[in-house]
Amino acid sequence: RALRDAGRGHTMIRTFQHGSLLLRSRYFFNWMRRLNSTSVEVEVGGRVLTFTTGQLAKIADGAVDVQIGHTSVLVTAVSSLDRMSSNDFTPLRVDYREKAAAVGRIPGTFFRREMRAGDREVVTGRAIDRSVRPRFPAGYTYDTQIIGSLLSVDGVNDPDILSINGASAALMVSDIPWNGPVGAVRVAKNDNRLIVNPTKKELLASDLDLVVASASDRILMIEAVASDVDQAAFYDAIELGHQEGQKIVEAMNELRLLAGQPKRTFQRSEIRKTMEEEAIRRYSDQVMEILTDTTKRKIESQRSVRPVREQAVQELQGKTCYWL
Repeated sequence: RALRDAGRGHTMIRTFQHGSLLLRSRYFFNWMRRLNSTSVEVEVGGRVLTFTTGQLAKIADGAVDVQIGHTSVLVTAVSSLDRMSSNDFTPLRVDYREKAAAVGRIPGTFFRREMRAGDREVVTGRAIDRSVRPRFPAGYTYDTQIIGSLLSVDGVNDPDILSINGASAALMVSDIPWNGPVGAVRVAKNDNRLIVNPTKKELLASDLDLVVASASDRILMIEAVASDVDQAAFYDAIELGHQEGQKIVEAMNELRLLAGQPKRTFQRSEIRKTMEEEAIRRYSDQVMEILTDTTKRKIESQRSVRPVREQAVQELQGKTCYWL
């Protein structure tokens, strides 16, 4: 019995030592992973927004973890090295998914597998697409995919704004040709006071829910829901969103200087380039005059552009103008 107790105690000591070794190894690898990562912080709306790259998804062309508070989103960007399709546009696909594990839950037996993307995920993916697509260079027809994965959520900060900024940052640090960056913020209006990146509680009491995605020189995307907001206040909100977005743009430029890769070269179709230049020379003034006419509503502008498009197709017929 004494020998058996002694052996049991020896086994317990070995188990304790083995567990301590595993614990030390985990801390060591976490320390090594943080050592090889690069982080940039920027204060937006009174809270710190953190961009981290080099820690997760290292096989992707670009991967950035964006965090504010305890809400974190990992965004990866991958683009093909070969032109796989004959599309005359940028074949960009954006997927955004929210897993139950982000809130510390495991689905039950029936819903053990994650379901298809919900409305919120689809809308967030579209917002990412509309923000980053205009900055791809003309003639870039290589298959590209951006995936946003919600890692954790604190119930205070919305992850959709983080996803847009994460997609921009992932493209910036990658070698994918892209003329970024793009900074996105949400602006709310509560008691005649504009709030940048409001919490969910502040957003529920707000008369305005405005998302502004902008580059350094222009605004690229606006999405808004408002209730009896006057025009002057709406313009002020857009201006504030553009100004705050510039802070994020500067942070992404810094992140690229620290951890960015040289951009790859790509082959652009000379036929498309010639056709595009000819179409811009002939019809850009007419289209801009129609689209900048503030007296016309959206549907009226689309109807006015249609005759110009039909005229372009007739005049440029036989020159392979599928992009019109």
